[in-house]
Amino acid sequence: MTECEVLAAVEAGARDLEGVREATGANTGCGDCAHDIEDLIADMQEHGAPPAA
Repeated sequence: MTECEVLAAVEAGARDLEGVREATGANTGCGDCAHDIEDLIADMQEHGAPPAA
């Protein structure tokens, strides 16, 4: 999983770790990236991602 894929999922409407997981399959293995994904989501929401539906 790449950062670009996670960002694309957030841009497409994923608003939390579970949404990104469902959209991309990220964080379904060892789980070490959960904090990084949550940080990316927060940054996207703070800096221009559409509001949560």
